[in-house]
Amino acid sequence: MDAICPKCGERKALTKHHVYPKRYKAFSRRKVYVWLCRDCHDELEILINGIESVMPKLPMHEYTYKQIVNKFLE
Repeated sequence: MDAICPKCGERKALTKHHVYPKRYKAFSRRKVYVWLCRDCHDELEILINGIESVMPKLPMHEYTYKQIVNKFLE
């Protein structure tokens, strides 16, 4: 799907990013997505993985993922 990426503002093919990671079954029932170009999608994944690696023993709650995505899109 070609459209304007909400992060970088460029017209590109967009990919679906799950706001709540699929790897967490409790969150994955929620079908909440943000459409991003591949570059911005990868950038967001790196950001989330970095935050998760800093807090490996603390479970991140679903509102945390939503906050990360909202802040990323600002």
